[in-house]
Amino acid sequence: MEIVPGSGRRQCAVGVRLGEPCDLPRSVCLEGACGGRLAQRCVLPGGPDAPCRTSGAPCDAGLTCIQGLWCGAAHASGGVCAPTPLGRPCPPGESCRAVAGGARCLADGAVGGACRTDGTPRCDPGLLCASSDASGLRCLPVQGEGRPCSPTSPTDCDATAECLPSPDGDGRCTHLGAARTRCSSTTPNACDPGLACVPDGTGPSTRCGEPLRAGQPCGSAMLSCEAGTSCAEDPTRPSTARCVADGAAGGWCRPGAAPCDAGLSCSPELRCLPTIAEGQPCTPDGPSACAAGLRCEGTCQREGAVSGHCRATASPCDEGGACVLTGPLVSQCVRVIPRGEACVSDGTSGVCADGTECVAGPEGARCLPHGSAGAPCMPGRVPGLTCAAGLTCLPTQVCGTPLREGEVCSSPGLVPRTCADGLSCSRLPEPTPRCVADGSPGAPCRTAGAPCEAGLSCVTAGSSGEPVCVRPSAVGGPCGNWFQPCAGDAACVGATCAATGSEGTPCRASERACDDGLRCVLNRCAATVAAGCSPRGPACTAPAECLWDGAAYACAPAPYAVEVRRGVAFEDPCLLDGELLTTPLRFRVFGGDFEVTAGGGLLRLVDPRGALSLLTHGVAPSQRIEGCAVVVGAAPNRRFLLGGGTWATHVTSGVQSASNAVVILHEGSNVVEYRYDDPLPETGVDAPPAWGAPTLQWSGGGALYRVTAPFQRLDAGLSVRFTPR
Repeated sequence: MEIVPGSGRRQCAVGVRLGEPCDLPRSVCLEGACGGRLAQRCVLPGGPDAPCRTSGAPCDAGLTCIQGLWCGAAHASGGVCAPTPLGRPCPPGESCRAVAGGARCLADGAVGGACRTDGTPRCDPGLLCASSDASGLRCLPVQGEGRPCSPTSPTDCDATAECLPSPDGDGRCTHLGAARTRCSSTTPNACDPGLACVPDGTGPSTRCGEPLRAGQPCGSAMLSCEAGTSCAEDPTRPSTARCVADGAAGGWCRPGAAPCDAGLSCSPELRCLPTIAEGQPCTPDGPSACAAGLRCEGTCQREGAVSGHCRATASPCDEGGACVLTGPLVSQCVRVIPRGEACVSDGTSGVCADGTECVAGPEGARCLPHGSAGAPCMPGRVPGLTCAAGLTCLPTQVCGTPLREGEVCSSPGLVPRTCADGLSCSRLPEPTPRCVADGSPGAPCRTAGAPCEAGLSCVTAGSSGEPVCVRPSAVGGPCGNWFQPCAGDAACVGATCAATGSEGTPCRASERACDDGLRCVLNRCAATVAAGCSPRGPACTAPAECLWDGAAYACAPAPYAVEVRRGVAFEDPCLLDGELLTTPLRFRVFGGDFEVTAGGGLLRLVDPRGALSLLTHGVAPSQRIEGCAVVVGAAPNRRFLLGGGTWATHVTSGVQSASNAVVILHEGSNVVEYRYDDPLPETGVDAPPAWGAPTLQWSGGGALYRVTAPFQRLDAGLSVRFTPR
């Protein structure tokens, strides 16, 4: 057969059957692959001595993939094995361990077997996991105290004993802590009574032996001195460490009233050192110590005195002094300054007496009572930091005189001040705000009783969201800003408050939206006619609607019957579980067949010719229907819901109201329904409720078609249905 070797040249090779020897590239397998653990033969992967498969089961039943390379059968339990990485494995729970004359599969945890690693006891009872040779950890028998052992095999004894040579030459297991054994780490005392942990002379390790007596050199072995002594340098002989009796020069201070021998004092490091008298030079880590009650500060100073360290007692300082922190974990006694005397705010020269504090003034800082003018304050947060009667806590967090009504409270370059109780700094946009009475123009609305004085309205102050009292403008007055609403039923038209309800003016927010003979169309009162109508007025006399007849607009019976219901549950498509409108929905609007889509969040109608038009709400001019879109139910009676957002509805008093609404298209019946939720005021605490004339409006082909429901309050539970006649 012909093969292509790695060089890219073609050459002929001998074809070999399964089981026969192979040698690439001179011979190739007709079936399987050239491989095998012991010799190269044509084999099927996964079989005995064959390479492991790379997918599915790596080996045939009864075989194990060894080292991820080849398949082989495991040894029999207790059978002879080869402790090499490529050798055949032992059965589960056994390991190949060296024994006399070779190696065998031994049970894990048994005598001579490998220590278990599966979370169970590592060895069977009476065995210890230890290393006796280069073969690693294995389970071996342990020997108790007094049992024979080999000093060259430290695992012959259990964990609480050590094999020591005996006079007859054999080893004996001896408990730790006995003479010559390692110092025990599991008992309260490292060695038996009368013994101490001393250097063994071969390095840093220690063994139990006779303790060192007082006066004997001890080096750095801190545990080798006998009880009542310690290893320390003798102050009279520097650099010489010896065992020193407690209370003697250089020794540990004794507990009790007499920690040191005569002429010695206990240092901060609890060592007995020669005594230094008060006022004498000293060094904190020197060979001498200040006498009791003194502390080393260059010289030995008495604790509790002014400029001295505080005592660690209930009375840290002498009379007339106070203990203050001068650094991390460092305290010092300073003078207590009487009321009215000069002071320094950092407290380094002294602290003010109780009930007073260091207050800066024109003549310098003095200790004055808490809450005085200029004293720090933080009302309602820290006890003792409130201001005295007649003063208030200013924005600078110091006590000061509050401002009176009419005084300027904020301006560029002026330090903010606080108005007196019952007054507030005006929120109106003016160059120099002044203090005004609560409930008056510019003041925050009151939280109890009437929010504002008579004739005022409580509105939201722009982007701050704070309720503020303002005076509304009468007809003809300015409007358009949050602080300039229109009074009563007046509406803001072109920045001027205008009367409502008359021809050409906004509709009133009431059931009598317009004067007699007028009709509310797109939130404007329009004259009514029997003929010669226009979509923007004059309007047709109800219930006729101004419709396009193909040549001109004319008053004609409405093509939809309007039904108003209340108490209908609101359905928010943003919260409903339904399907997205992935395929167009067939729907009939104003006599035409359309495909309804919700592209870009807008309700779109596409006619058979592909022309696009929009279905709009019509309460406010060009109010588009948009929001979440979802389809519920099953054909042919599905419902398509779109909306769930805020729709502008009625504008009056210079403030815009809004309502949460949804449009529902009923498949099959071609009914268009509007449902409303609670009104959501966008601006103004006193914003009127949402009012409007729900309108089904469609524009297409250059014409406008509209059917208008009665002007009414748009609140929760309202449903307006437009049913084709």
